Amino acid sequence: RREHGHALLGADAAGRPLAEGAAPARVVLAVGNEGAGLGPAVRAECDALVSVPMRGGTESLNVAVAAGILMYELTRERA
Repeated sequence: RREHGHALLGADAAGRPLAEGAAPARVVLAVGNEGAGLGPAVRAECDALVSVPMRGGTESLNVAVAAGILMYELTRERA
């Protein structure tokens, strides 16, 4: 992926909110499972960790919902 100019962004609750910074033009988004998140090998390969900011008492989002929000943010930046 790097040789083709893609950055690997990993979805992680400890990451920076994606909306806070411009994402690279070419992105591969990695999401983990709902219980354990990204595995250590994938996390080590990530160029950056990103998150979905949440308010109130919300602990977590379903992985499909979180991925959808992150993909929306990635495409919104390019519109």
